[in-house]
Amino acid sequence: MLGRIMELWRGSSLVSQMLDEFMEMLDLSKSMYDDLVRVGLNGGDLETIREGFFAKDVAINKAEQSIRRKVLVHLSVQAGTDIPACLVLISVVKDAERLGDYAKNIFEVFVQTPQLAPSIYRDQLIQMAGELSEAFDNAKNVFRNSDTQAAHQLREANYRLAKQCDSAIQQLLAGASSETAVAYALLFRFHKRILSHLRNIVSSVVMPVDKIGYFDAEPPAQPPA
Repeated sequence: MLGRIMELWRGSSLVSQMLDEFMEMLDLSKSMYDDLVRVGLNGGDLETIREGFFAKDVAINKAEQSIRRKVLVHLSVQAGTDIPACLVLISVVKDAERLGDYAKNIFEVFVQTPQLAPSIYRDQLIQMAGELSEAFDNAKNVFRNSDTQAAHQLREANYRLAKQCDSAIQQLLAGASSETAVAYALLFRFHKRILSHLRNIVSSVVMPVDKIGYFDAEPPAQPPA
């Protein structure tokens, strides 16, 4: 199905515009996340990024609305053809929009808890941040290139990071009751949701329309080398 979208990308100026806007949405959401890591996670002043941060979210929302309009125009002009491909695009565009929403959720946590106490959880988030930032670029490249092998590799990396989030949340809920512990639990939860929406985008490369976002719960074990 994604192959059909790529054919449209090359052959239709309107679809090309839509997919370019989708890529821009991914770039903007990654930039929002990177701002959070650079300033929020490191205890910086969030006011220095507030205006630009929320402007990026507005741009993401406008791009989603623009793509929806273009989908309707394309389907009208093409008399109902390419419906499955357009459904895929509408699905992944919503995931891209949600990436910005969860970035805003993380921003709000940092506003409420501007100075996170040093802990193993902060160290884990800092370590995870580099991989998650890279996952934005990887998801973009996987989608653009319809790379099924890379999609499965990214899925495995995504699953590993999501399990790290689950483990941290379980530990925090089991043994801590401070405001900082609540903040860390929320941060891990929102990181997991970002991973989930990136996974949905990646799944569009290898799954039919009705199963986008429904990778198996756990990737199969790799055969021994």
